[in-house]
Amino acid sequence: MSAFEDLGVMPEIICAVEELEWVLPTPIQQEAIPLILGGGDVLAAAETGSGKTGAFALPILQITYETINKKAEISVPATTTDNNGEQEQESTTTTKKIEWSTEDRDKDLAINGLLCQSRAKDWAGGRVTYGVSKAGKYYYEATVKDEGLCRVGWSLKKGTRSIGTDKFSWGYGGTGKKSHENKFENFGVGYGLNDVIGCLLDTEAGTITFTKNGEDFGQAYQLDATKLGQVFYPAVLLKNAEMGFNFGQSSTELLKHLPKGGYIPMCQGELEQDQTTVTSTTTTTTTTSAQVSNNNNNNNKKGGGKNQQQQQSQQPQEPRKPLSLIIEPVKELADQTYSAILNFSKYLTSPKIEPVLCLGSDASASKRNIKDLNRNGDIVVGTPGVLDKYIREGVIDVSQIKFFVLDEADQLIRDNLSILNYIYNRLPKQGLQVLFFSATLHSNDVVRFAEQITRQPTWVDLKGKDYIPELIQHTYVTADPEKFEFWKDALDTTSEKHVPFTTDAMHAMDVKSLDRLKTPEQKSLAIKYLKPQLLVRVIRAFKMDQALIFARTRVDCDNLQKYLQAVGGGLGGLESEFSSVVLHGEKQAQVRKQNLEKFKNGDVKYLICTDVASRGIDIQGLPFVINYTLPDTFEDYIHRVGRVGRADRLGVAVSIVGKFEEKVWYHGCRDRGKGCHNTKLVEQKGCAIWYNEPDLFQAISEKVSPVQLNDQFQLDDMEIIRNVGKFSNESSNKINEYQAHTEELKNKVIELANLEETIQRDYLNLPLKFK
Repeated sequence: MSAFEDLGVMPEIICAVEELEWVLPTPIQQEAIPLILGGGDVLAAAETGSGKTGAFALPILQITYETINKKAEISVPATTTDNNGEQEQESTTTTKKIEWSTEDRDKDLAINGLLCQSRAKDWAGGRVTYGVSKAGKYYYEATVKDEGLCRVGWSLKKGTRSIGTDKFSWGYGGTGKKSHENKFENFGVGYGLNDVIGCLLDTEAGTITFTKNGEDFGQAYQLDATKLGQVFYPAVLLKNAEMGFNFGQSSTELLKHLPKGGYIPMCQGELEQDQTTVTSTTTTTTTTSAQVSNNNNNNNKKGGGKNQQQQQSQQPQEPRKPLSLIIEPVKELADQTYSAILNFSKYLTSPKIEPVLCLGSDASASKRNIKDLNRNGDIVVGTPGVLDKYIREGVIDVSQIKFFVLDEADQLIRDNLSILNYIYNRLPKQGLQVLFFSATLHSNDVVRFAEQITRQPTWVDLKGKDYIPELIQHTYVTADPEKFEFWKDALDTTSEKHVPFTTDAMHAMDVKSLDRLKTPEQKSLAIKYLKPQLLVRVIRAFKMDQALIFARTRVDCDNLQKYLQAVGGGLGGLESEFSSVVLHGEKQAQVRKQNLEKFKNGDVKYLICTDVASRGIDIQGLPFVINYTLPDTFEDYIHRVGRVGRADRLGVAVSIVGKFEEKVWYHGCRDRGKGCHNTKLVEQKGCAIWYNEPDLFQAISEKVSPVQLNDQFQLDDMEIIRNVGKFSNESSNKINEYQAHTEELKNKVIELANLEETIQRDYLNLPLKFK
């Protein structure tokens, strides 16, 4: 049995993930998948590279597929052809499974398989997918798993989910009272933790009875004759409680107190649904078995003799409306999530799941998006701006959305809160599941927004606030222009070491000379000349052949690439010492994608990028991350350095930290910096600020304790560098341990295989009369 099967993942998806060599679910997947499949809102925080995309994509795919497919809820008679060429119906039907409905439930009722839970202040109820109406005696059990207020019983679909408060439902509560039409009367005794409540329905005599741990309290209700013949569903109502259910369909957990007198487990009855109340959350019509049979009969009466399924396939079907909306902060991450969904849904073919990627970077892309959405768009993945545009214009119909997913939620909320609010307010709230995923979900903004749009969410916090993988070696070098005077080579055109460097022009008007470093502006400009030279020295000292380099602005990225090209001898490929590409928001989407692929494929050594790339880049065994300039927040530092130290591989993060404050661009102007030369400070209505890297680094140092590089720009102990990008010793030991265990079992497995083959051969050779 696959480990993903234990989480409730369907076989078709398991086949796809196994092809991706996913043998075991990661911790975040282990925790989040069952919660999402069970219903309810989930907020999940785990370290970068922990498999968060799979944690939300797998259950979303499964529920989306089951919703549009309705395979388990349709019973279609098989059609055969007799000797005369006439078609006949066989009695074969699809196996029906009793489950708690993800649609016929209150939002605060969380479902995990046959376990129901509510942690809300108000009551939350629900019903199962199938009920019974035929004459018979039916039984199921409910076990209290956690103290709280509970009520179980039977309900018609006409009833509310608050069982026992209307004339269509009959309940028995933990306070020892039975309830019907909001009349509460003493019955039996109270029940609590670990008690097993038996729910008995006799549709022949028209009675409902309840038991506690096998003790029969006698008849609770005599049903009105008008109710008989309708479909009765097991129902539950909880308030800060948890109950598990057994309908007799589990081969591993038997019913504990099956009563005598002809009662059978409910799963053994003829399961059905109330035809007048079956609904679908999509535009696809859900056809019940009775309707299919009726259509077949009508078809035969007309003498058409045609296969009804063939007729149905010829009928035009309306496009399906999106069921899931996944928002990503940047295009690269949206593209990766979209690609992952395509891989996961490889074997979901009947019908085929249709994800749509909405980036809208150019006119042709927008037309493709609209065409895909008009055809069938089951899962929509995109960035905030284009999704906002499409929803406002009515291109995306959000009337059937079941999942609202914020991936890298902290960045989305920080940068696009108004857009998120607008989109959320357009979504249907009944049955909506809201999912937050990120490496950090602890900021006040995230918590506040979660409180606004989620209801009793389950937090999955695997590593706690501000966690950083232990496999990262944090290092730094101080950009001190008073100590390292080689920055002056960038100004001395007569020096053999002169390599020109173009700064951001921040000090073009206020610094005339750098002979002495007295003013803050002079020190700031000296740091700008020093940092690129320190970067080169660090790369050479560590003998880096692959690194991700983060700079604060697109101007910094472009200037740094030009400098590295000059130092390394041109653009070149791997033969150039500093071959590099740039990734930032001003690059066209296609160029960004090409540059990222070049770096991933090893065609260039260095990727220089802004924080637009700090989330979503997944490169196996990436050894080095360099902070050419520090990020604004510690959360962004986590995401940056989280590109290394993944999948149990060692990594090194190097930060180049200015000793003094640096004056940098901070454009608040209308064109966001294009053609702007206003070097006044923001408080003077300009586009510049003083950036205090010493203070930022102090906050980082308190949490990660980085090691300072020596004067040769190395660690005093460089042994770690030999293992960068490789598995940690602990992981290697685990691998060796598994290999030894596998070798130990090898002979036993071969012996069992041979024994199985012998048994099958002997069986085939038995005389016919014994078979």
